[in-house]
Amino acid sequence: LGPGSAFWTLVTVETLQWTPFAFLLFYMAYQAIPREIIEASAMDGARYRHRLWYIELPLMAPTIVVALLIRFIDGFRVFDNVYVLTGSGPGGSTASLSIYIYEAFFKQGAIGKAVAASVVLFIASFVVLYGLNTIAARRKGAAR
Repeated sequence: LGPGSAFWTLVTVETLQWTPFAFLLFYMAYQAIPREIIEASAMDGARYRHRLWYIELPLMAPTIVVALLIRFIDGFRVFDNVYVLTGSGPGGSTASLSIYIYEAFFKQGAIGKAVAASVVLFIASFVVLYGLNTIAARRKGAAR
């Protein structure tokens, strides 16, 4: 097996680890949808796929966005599974920025390089989250 299999192993482990949490969030959001809305749309003749696409998913959208944001943030800080399972993999094939920071600081003693990488990680995550927050604020303002 080559370096690609180590990467896909980590993808599988991360997926198996966090999918139940996401589905629990989605299930709770689905349960929070008022049944009156679903019944009214069914009485109006809406098919299941239309109810799902135009009623249920838009009502679940905030929860879906929160789940994606949590997963996105967690993707930036992925360290434990990579370190325990592959230790940055064959030829560094599964190295993440967190692993790079760890190796630069603790193994190489390059404190400046590790701090610089940490700042880059912080700025990159901040920019993405700020952009998503701006989009959400615009959407909220447009909905009024």
